[in-house]
Amino acid sequence: MDAKRLEEIESRLKAATPGEWSARCREFSNTEIARNIWTEYGWICRTENCDQQENADFIAHAPTDISDLLSEVRECHEKIRVMEEALKLISSAQRSYECGYVIPSKRARDALAAADKIGGAG
Repeated sequence: MDAKRLEEIESRLKAATPGEWSARCREFSNTEIARNIWTEYGWICRTENCDQQENADFIAHAPTDISDLLSEVRECHEKIRVMEEALKLISSAQRSYECGYVIPSKRARDALAAADKIGGAG
């Protein structure tokens, strides 16, 4: 998933009603029962079938779940970027070693530092 796609998802999330969402069943009359998605501002979504608790819970948790997933994806992207850089440095250090250099180059030390950063990141 590229940065543009992440930004599109985050834009929709930011445009949604803020605050915590919850799912509640509400009786409007003796014959009308609905499942509502509530926020601190009132209900924002309603289904006519109160038997759909799983769907209502999914909708109610979507903003928090999406926010958490976006954070995780961004963290994974950063780890991949760091690992790709470390691999480049390690490859370069390996070539230096194969050429007969015994003392680790700055690139080799940088690669080891990057590898340590990856190991400590999560």
